[in-house]
Amino acid sequence: QNNGVLPLKRRQGKKIALIGPHANSTDDLLGYEDYHAANDVVASTGSVLRILQREAEGGAFELSYALGATM
Repeated sequence: QNNGVLPLKRRQGKKIALIGPHANSTDDLLGYEDYHAANDVVASTGSVLRILQREAEGGAFELSYALGATM
């Protein structure tokens, strides 16, 4: 349940930590059956990390990324 958390409100001074080996992957965002149907959408938007990096460039928030455990 969302409870009003998403979408994130753009306020300077906010910090977001993105942790995990799949954050910078476009291949791992989709399940096997959905991969081919939605591949064009993911390819055009990029990984979760790239999307958040673009948003952070405008000063909306501070972004930290760590690889975390590898799979």
